[in-house]
Amino acid sequence: MMRHTILIVEDEALIAMDLETLLKEAGYDVAGPANTTTAAMELISGVAIAAAILDANLHGESSSTIARALSAANIPYVLVTGYDSGNLPPALQNAACFQKPYDSKLLLLSLKLMATPVTLKK
Repeated sequence: MMRHTILIVEDEALIAMDLETLLKEAGYDVAGPANTTTAAMELISGVAIAAAILDANLHGESSSTIARALSAANIPYVLVTGYDSGNLPPALQNAACFQKPYDSKLLLLSLKLMATPVTLKK
């Protein structure tokens, strides 16, 4: 089975470490964690990423720029945030959103579905 790489973009160190441990224990490789927009953009352009976990707010700055870069690169992502989905910036409102504290099993299921390519037979 091919190991998928998941990008973590999170500015809270403890949450980032928890996500990294969760993903590694589930068999994923991890890119990051990136805690700034600049660090995330470098990873997006330099690493083969299957999916991403994105905090909606990094040090008081919206993650909209990162979300647009992920979308432009056809990399699916989920938001893990302390905000209610109705309070997200418009660019992030259509993304799958897990509110902190998140359900680890549901988050892993969502990533599995996003990271696994679907092949349709004719």
